Amino acid sequence: MWRRHGGWAIGAALVLGLLLGLWHLLSDTASQRRETAPTAVLTLPPPPPPPPEPEKLPEPEPQKVEPQITEVAPQPAESNEKPMDDAPESPSDAAAAQAGDPVTMDATGEAGSDAFAVGAGRGGGMSGAGAGGGGLGAGSYNRYVASMLQNALARDARTRHLVFADIRVDLWLDADGRTVRVQLVQGTGTERIDDTVLAFLRELDRLDERPPASARFPIRVSMKGSRP
Repeated sequence: MWRRHGGWAIGAALVLGLLLGLWHLLSDTASQRRETAPTAVLTLPPPPPPPPEPEKLPEPEPQKVEPQITEVAPQPAESNEKPMDDAPESPSDAAAAQAGDPVTMDATGEAGSDAFAVGAGRGGGMSGAGAGGGGLGAGSYNRYVASMLQNALARDARTRHLVFADIRVDLWLDADGRTVRVQLVQGTGTERIDDTVLAFLRELDRLDERPPASARFPIRVSMKGSRP
């Protein structure tokens, strides 16, 4: 009887033990599943501030372009009068007229002391007893002008006491022999003397002799100053 019922009891105990072990195992697994790891919270840094707006540079003001004024030398008026003599110009006169060397006259300021018997006229003018401009070649006329200027310079009250080694000017004359423009090329080194000589030349009256048709301007003249 014990053997018959003891086998069942042992079997039932084994089954019960297995069931208890299985239940215990399942309960432990369920509890482990319920325990979840805490969620990590990451703190993000604040976003960087927006970049500053670029400063607006002031717009450059447009430059004012000043109009350039070009000085135009007055052109000598054409003369309708025919020259008295159509004397041919010598090769030496033509070469002197085309060359850039100044015409120099070492006049002493006495009337009639040069080849043209030049004398200072009244009112700042100039007169001479030489041949007419129409009968002179360009080179001869240039020497005539230089002689006239040198003599008048030595006779004028403003300039006759000035002492200087050399002054060079470019001279423009109109068709009647009047001075229309004077430009300093090489000064004496003394501004006061330069200004006095230039003012004297600009105020001179016309020459008695008109420029020949072959004359080319400006005429470069070199003058000296010495006390009488």
